[in-house]
Amino acid sequence: MRIPAPLSIFIVCVITALCLAAPVETTTPLIGPYALGAPVHVGSLTVWPVYTKKPLAIGEFLTLQEAEKAGLVKIEEIGGGAGEGQQRNDPAQSGQQRLGSSDRAEVGRLVIVNGGKLPILVCAGTVVVGGKQDRQIGKDFVIAAGKRVVVDSFCVEQGRWSATRDGQATAGKFKVAGYIAPEGVRKGGQYLSDQHDVWRNVAAVNGKRKTAAHGSSLANATEKADKAARAADADMAKRVRAHFAERKAVGFAYAIQGKPVTVRTFAHERVFSSQFGLFVPAMCIEAQLAGQPKERVVARAEDVAAMVAELQKAAETEHKTSGSNTNGIAKNAKGYRANCYIVDGKKKVAVTRDWTRK
Repeated sequence: MRIPAPLSIFIVCVITALCLAAPVETTTPLIGPYALGAPVHVGSLTVWPVYTKKPLAIGEFLTLQEAEKAGLVKIEEIGGGAGEGQQRNDPAQSGQQRLGSSDRAEVGRLVIVNGGKLPILVCAGTVVVGGKQDRQIGKDFVIAAGKRVVVDSFCVEQGRWSATRDGQATAGKFKVAGYIAPEGVRKGGQYLSDQHDVWRNVAAVNGKRKTAAHGSSLANATEKADKAARAADADMAKRVRAHFAERKAVGFAYAIQGKPVTVRTFAHERVFSSQFGLFVPAMCIEAQLAGQPKERVVARAEDVAAMVAELQKAAETEHKTSGSNTNGIAKNAKGYRANCYIVDGKKKVAVTRDWTRK
């Protein structure tokens, strides 16, 4: 059936009007195929989605949290037995192996066993709780299916050195906390490899954060913060997640009080969406700790792009991990850069990339 000319013209006009009315998200070039989308502003926090024209078709990865929920992963202490020793942290040992008559548990390394059929991607700063001390994972790791990998870790709970946490025996096992450590704490492990710096930043977070418990534990500032602080965190996180809900992003960038902090990108949308929820609590806590500036400073996408451009100038050195990846690390006066590389076929590709200010 032929549509009369006047009617066809009317239909075309309606469709054109609807298309013109649809909001078009403005993007800002970032680096290579990446661009920053429209940001969300919540208090002193600004978060941008990162898009790409060239996602990597490298298959699926699980997070530690997903693997744990499915019963596919074990996270264990090295050298520690249930009930062994009650030693306290000795700063002179920089968080490494604690040597005693019967206690050879280590702080600087953990074992992760992947019992599933997909690789697990663990991002630096991932917090695990239990063992004789809560830890954060030091570097990005890819743990292949069926593999047992020793990973670098740093203590985020100075004070406890026993196989009991909150009145429960840990038996040298760990559970995933469900969040990444705040930027200062994460950076001390990922880029500085300095246990003392990690402890210093944990103490700084606790010093500013209202908590319902005492002690130098990162959990005090997250899991045990007072009701008002946790409610503020939850409201901020809800608004950030809502902004990303319908966006097909592969990464994020955020700024606090107008100053860029970190940009993280992932191989493709699915990898990003599974990891993003771990980073949101950290950036919200960081923003709450920073408070509101006396005068509102607008965070600009151009400043984020400028930070990334400066960090790209740093020379990268590559380090093989005990997992199925290598990590490219670069540092300069402006900050730090990291690439988590795997080999896909004959090509080396970055599963995740990180740019963080100094």
